[in-house]
Amino acid sequence: MAKRLLFYRLHIWLSWFFGLQIVIWVATGLFMAASPIDLVRGEHLARKPETIDLRGVTVQLPGDIAAREKKPVERLLLKTWLGRPTYEIHYAGGGAALVDAASGKRLSPLTGTAAEMAARAAYAGREPDATATRVDPTAIPLEFRRDEPAWAVRFHSAVVSTGGTIFYVSAETGEVLARRTARWRLYDLMWGLHIMDYGGRTNFNTPWL
Repeated sequence: MAKRLLFYRLHIWLSWFFGLQIVIWVATGLFMAASPIDLVRGEHLARKPETIDLRGVTVQLPGDIAAREKKPVERLLLKTWLGRPTYEIHYAGGGAALVDAASGKRLSPLTGTAAEMAARAAYAGREPDATATRVDPTAIPLEFRRDEPAWAVRFHSAVVSTGGTIFYVSAETGEVLARRTARWRLYDLMWGLHIMDYGGRTNFNTPWL
């Protein structure tokens, strides 16, 4: 009788557990389906990139830039960064750098001030003031999830309880790697609950599934 009662109670608790997870799975799925993905990604906060106008500007040849590098270069990308022509250098063994295309001066790794300038230049929102904090490689924020040198540039806002708006800027290339907002954080939480990966929120193959 005692074993039957124990089995009955266990059955009830398991039913509640799996039933609740099914409800969460359906609810989070509906939430994500109803969320405009461009708003979740913060694309409305991204200013359109500058176009490159090389008229009247003398830039160094890619081969000359690559020849001065101590590491093998995989590719170079000519782009405008903060109103100046630059080369984004990617190395064959990994890593990247940013140099001024006219003078050849190395611009990376970026300082906090340069990261703030890059974030403000890429930001289309209403909060111009920002503060840059170097991402600690030993404690990478869950919302960033990228193992590369970066600055977290937080835009000042009256609403800070939700984490505010943060642009993660590469310390190597000056590019904005990620945009994080309160909407993104809520979506990410729903995503973690949906795939039942409550820690990293990236694993589809958790034991629960």
